[in-house]
Amino acid sequence: MSSSPPPSPSRYDTLTRRVPYTAAAAGLLAIVGLIMAAVVTRNTGVRVGGLQTLAQLVGVWLAFLLAGALAREDRHIRIDFLMNRLPERFGRYNRIVVLAFNIAFCAVLIVGSVFAMQQFWDSTAPSIAIPIPLYYLAPVVGFGMLAGAYLAELLGELGVRSTTSEGDSP
Repeated sequence: MSSSPPPSPSRYDTLTRRVPYTAAAAGLLAIVGLIMAAVVTRNTGVRVGGLQTLAQLVGVWLAFLLAGALAREDRHIRIDFLMNRLPERFGRYNRIVVLAFNIAFCAVLIVGSVFAMQQFWDSTAPSIAIPIPLYYLAPVVGFGMLAGAYLAELLGELGVRSTTSEGDSP
C-alpha cells in the first residue's frame, strides 16, 4: 500500500496560518518594548503617558488572535475527561452538543462586543487617544475565528462536509 505525500498547503492556507503568529510575535515584542519604555521614562522623570495602556491593548489583541488561531488548527486546550469515558455512541452526540454550545457562546460574546463597540463608539482611552472600540473589536475577531473553527468541526461531525486529514485520501 503506497502512501502519497500530504498535499502541500495552498498559498492562502499558509498565509492565514502565518499571519496570526507573525502578529503575535510582533505583539509580544511591542509589549516588551512598551513596558521597557514605560519603566525607563518613569525612572528618568520623562513623562510619556499611555505606554502601559497601549501595551494592554496589544495584549488584549494578542490573546484573542491566538485563541482563534489555535482553535483553527485544533491546538487549543480541550477538557475531555468526560468525553473520553463515554461510550463512543454517546461521545459523538456529546461532541455535537458541546460544539453547538460553544458556537452559541461565541455568538453571545461577539454580539456583546459589538454592542459595547456601539456604546463606546466616541470614547477614547483616558491617557492616550486610542478609540475604546478597538478593545472590543479584538473579541469579535478572536471569537469569530473560534466560532468558525467550532462550526467547521461541527459540520464534520454532522457529515455535512468531508474532513480529511493531511495523510488521508479524499
